[in-house]
Amino acid sequence: QEFDLPTASYLKGKAAAAGAGTAEAEAARVRRYVLMKGRKAFAGLRLVWVEKDLIAQNVEIVRRVARVAESKVSAGKAGQADALKAQVELSKLQGLFEFKEHEVHVAEAELSAMMGREPGPLPRPEEPTEPAVPSEAELQRRASSMNPMLRAALLEDRRAAAEAGLAKAELLPKVMLQYRRRRAPMTGTTHDAVAGFTVPLWIWSPAARIMEASEARTASRADAEGARLAAMAGVRSTFGHWTAAVRLSEVYRTAILPQAESALRTAEAAYQSDRGGFLDLLDAQRSFLELTLEHERLRTEAQMHRGELEDMVGQEL
Repeated sequence: QEFDLPTASYLKGKAAAAGAGTAEAEAARVRRYVLMKGRKAFAGLRLVWVEKDLIAQNVEIVRRVARVAESKVSAGKAGQADALKAQVELSKLQGLFEFKEHEVHVAEAELSAMMGREPGPLPRPEEPTEPAVPSEAELQRRASSMNPMLRAALLEDRRAAAEAGLAKAELLPKVMLQYRRRRAPMTGTTHDAVAGFTVPLWIWSPAARIMEASEARTASRADAEGARLAAMAGVRSTFGHWTAAVRLSEVYRTAILPQAESALRTAEAAYQSDRGGFLDLLDAQRSFLELTLEHERLRTEAQMHRGELEDMVGQEL
């Protein structure tokens, strides 16, 4: 029986452990990726629900405006064009509402598929909570130790290092132990044991494997450094997008949307009292709808960037 020296056995165990760790890190990376995709699909479903509700609210606003326009046309205070424009705007919003209902079904089917379910109606997503935004330095620190791709690359580098050492260990001798028990009529039972070493005489093949393993180690080090730089750059870029979306969403909520809503109420009151034109009212209604939709899209964008950051740092924020 031949036995490896303890050095070679240690390197084999180290390489196997690093290979198992690489597989676990890859599984963790896939889990984080699936969670990120699920968060994005969930955010997309919430967005189409909110868009549908906002369009329904604007349908009621335009329907109310259309009634006012028709009454003013009947009273001779406005031209027939106002009533026609109101009906056109109402028809457009009703068509958009039906399209959003279809988008809800599509988003539900996509999220159901990710959860391994048959397509079907899902409960309406709850409103997202806005967590405290960690500092970029803290996210960079977490990513440097928890990023799934970086962890897999570092473990692969360890495995390559162990493989390089194992290739060199092929030049070491192996221990050979032999035991023999014999029975003979003349001598009876005899026992003998042999201990020795086997040494490689043809060193060119191990030398080629050593060179190959060394080149693989160089490549794995480069891959690990590339993964580290990619993780740092990804955190910086996504953190910037996330914080910008959160800040701009807050500006919409606290300043822009209240002003747009006030402008809509003012334009509607002015039109009803014959102090404003129909086009001004229609423009205020369209602006209010576009701004509210933009606000919800910013919130959804912030959710999606948060999911991307969680994928990069390898944990929930």
